[in-house]
Amino acid sequence: MYKVTRVVHYREDIDPADRAGLDDRVREAAAATHPDRTLIAPTLPGVINGGDLIVHLQFADRDTWLQVREDFDRVLGELPTTRLDGAEYSPGRGGRREDDGAQVYRTLLLRAEDAPAEISEQFAADTLSMPRYVSSMLSWQLSPIDRSLGPTTWTHVWEQEYRDLPGLLGEYMLHPVHWAVVDRWFDPEFPDYVVRTKICHTFCDSDGRPVLYAQ
Repeated sequence: MYKVTRVVHYREDIDPADRAGLDDRVREAAAATHPDRTLIAPTLPGVINGGDLIVHLQFADRDTWLQVREDFDRVLGELPTTRLDGAEYSPGRGGRREDDGAQVYRTLLLRAEDAPAEISEQFAADTLSMPRYVSSMLSWQLSPIDRSLGPTTWTHVWEQEYRDLPGLLGEYMLHPVHWAVVDRWFDPEFPDYVVRTKICHTFCDSDGRPVLYAQ
């Protein structure tokens, strides 16, 4: 499997009533790529640097995506945007508790600066430890990025699925394992912090369809 994420940031002067038509244009372009799996949905309130529309596509392999990438990104480039953020990657390490009932898909694009291998591995291990403590997380995956799009060169994507928004904004964001263990890697007062640029924290309604481990 090969995965593609695009985060669309529309210009602020675009009438909200016109965005539905723009979103439909993106859906048509995505359908023309014939992905194995598609999630295209407006972002929900509360995103941080998270844009207006999440586009998540899954293909059988990287070569299949490369055959359609130029045409698809050309359509996105014609939209009235301030910028596009994106990532292309093979699925990394993760797991799932269950698929049924997932209503919210969340993705975090981040840039982890160069660090010794043991530091990078501890950052990944701490991140992947979260599901042991955060029961609202139904599935999760941390993946290194092959190709980044946008003003920030993203290095990792951290994806999860939740039954509802409080599971993300409540239990996950406020859990001690988040602010006491994982947040230190984002904190300049922590000697070994690795995430030194602004993140893209964004999420949308997934309509009850599993995203990360869809069959």
